[in-house]
Amino acid sequence: FFGFVLSATMPQTHDMIYASAPGNLFLFGEHAVVHGHPAIIAATSMRTYVDAHARPDDRIFVESRDFGEFNHSISELLEMNFETAADYKCPLDMLRDLVKTVLQLVNPSVGCELMIKSDIPRHSGGMSSSTAVMCAVLEALRTIYCMDVPKEEFFEYLYPFQVKIHGGKASGAEILSSSVGGFNEVRLDRSGGNVKLEKRSLAEGIALQLVVGNTGIEAATKQTVPYVTQGLNNAPEDYEEAFIQIDNLTVAGMAALQAGNFAEVGRLMNANHEILARDLGVSHPKLNRLVDAARKAGAYGAKLSGGGKGGVMIALVNGRTRANVVAAIRAAGGE
Repeated sequence: FFGFVLSATMPQTHDMIYASAPGNLFLFGEHAVVHGHPAIIAATSMRTYVDAHARPDDRIFVESRDFGEFNHSISELLEMNFETAADYKCPLDMLRDLVKTVLQLVNPSVGCELMIKSDIPRHSGGMSSSTAVMCAVLEALRTIYCMDVPKEEFFEYLYPFQVKIHGGKASGAEILSSSVGGFNEVRLDRSGGNVKLEKRSLAEGIALQLVVGNTGIEAATKQTVPYVTQGLNNAPEDYEEAFIQIDNLTVAGMAALQAGNFAEVGRLMNANHEILARDLGVSHPKLNRLVDAARKAGAYGAKLSGGGKGGVMIALVNGRTRANVVAAIRAAGGE
């Protein structure tokens, strides 16, 4: 964790605080971005919300509509151990770990209450649901405890947690997108012993229509990221070649997006999906079925988004093709 400034004023216990953070979709570059290649990621309109307030006692109460609740004293949380992802026995442990880490930094005299709800479907791997939760919770905690932490610095705070939940490696691209929003080109830089995420905003003048199809198959990024890393270790030349191809598609995709050439963007998305499916092995028969259905219904292009092996796919459409693509994805079993 990095330095911050605490305000001298603590919020009143009755003051309600509202925080939120968006989910994300990868247009290009997932998996390759973990290994230093560029990616294009966009924040979605679906968000995670946190209603929060300080408490007059030392209790930390967290309730998640999807995952349940916990109620601990500050001292109980500070005694918990979350050194590795193996220490996360349930989804709430990620939140316990995050809250504990903030408590260690601010040493508060009062507790807090966090109520978490989300538009992002629980079983929608590829939309960064866990990252949206972390960003929204950190936003709420920084307000409750008057931490002077700009959203642009959320990456430095939350990257260690994403490394844990992704099985030892992560790009952090989702953290940046969920914390600052927008439509960005990102690249992870591990040079010099520090982990940094380089960002370039692509939002100006670009308006995309994307349809999201959910397989309903729960897919854990903590399994797919190590799966690809193991493949890289076993066959480095093959995987590096696949990453270079994805890199080239991402760079070409940026140029096509900025030129407004959506037909070319779609063609490049199709090619990216084929590499993810054929060379990296992170697709799923149902993902492929939804992707094929979207393409046949008139989408410019379609691909999986995120970790793969389930979760969601995206299709690039326009006003004329949107309804047909939505119907085709549903007919193929998508949600």
